[in-house]
Amino acid sequence: GTQRTKRQEPVRTVAASQTPRCYHAETLFDRDTCGTLGNAEITHMGYTVRVDKWRYTEWHTFNGTTGHASCHAMQGGVELYDHQGDDGRDFDGWENVNVVAQAPRKLLQTLSQTVQSAFPRSFAHCSSPRRKLMLFGR
Repeated sequence: GTQRTKRQEPVRTVAASQTPRCYHAETLFDRDTCGTLGNAEITHMGYTVRVDKWRYTEWHTFNGTTGHASCHAMQGGVELYDHQGDDGRDFDGWENVNVVAQAPRKLLQTLSQTVQSAFPRSFAHCSSPRRKLMLFGR
């Protein structure tokens, strides 16, 4: 008999991070005090994933009381930075141009799904049909 072996999929490393923003009319988005306020004061959350060639961020309105993000990114709230060729030696050499407008839709959909998978508690209330990548003007 012939013995079959399962094909191993390559392991993809994903680094994930969250960045809270607190909107207050007098200070707009105050980066310095947001971390000192309670969760209920967090109005927006940036969800970022870094994969081998890309850093991708979606900005969502956020309910700090429930810990839930809105089910779609805010208008203009998607960032994509190309890290192809980044060897880690030039920290300031890579995230200078947001290339989201030029990126293939399939790549953006994949990265958006990666965000959802990386932060399951924030997006647990979003059903698959409601969880959409909202790219305005596309």
